[in-house]
Amino acid sequence: MVTSSKKNYAPAQYQLGICYTWGRGVERNDEAAAYWCLMAANQGFAVSQGILGYCYKIGRGVKEDHRTAVYWFTLLANQGNSYGQYQLGVCYKNGEGVEKNHRIAYEWYLKAARQGDVEAQKKVDEYQRKGRFD
Repeated sequence: MVTSSKKNYAPAQYQLGICYTWGRGVERNDEAAAYWCLMAANQGFAVSQGILGYCYKIGRGVKEDHRTAVYWFTLLANQGNSYGQYQLGVCYKNGEGVEKNHRIAYEWYLKAARQGDVEAQKKVDEYQRKGRFD
């Protein structure tokens, strides 16, 4: 796996990042996990983009940076990924890395909800019950 990762094979880079995340076959190392996920994410590997967005959101293995988290979630969401769409909804709802905007949050939640994301469906229901976006 290490050889394939060093040859820029994104699925192997992602898997190596997971190994470092959980300490499977290697010593647990959040920085190494984030590094290998970044290598895969830079090649468009969607799962790694989501993980990297989460790492930046909470500061795991990288410095916490909500704007960078939004960048990775946006790449993921624009590929039609419901996790990225839901996370963008959260960011816009809370003003994390972007200006707070409930209407945009609702739109991202709705996209994720339409794909069956249960948490997004709950957020859409909350907005619809209120009947407003504040």
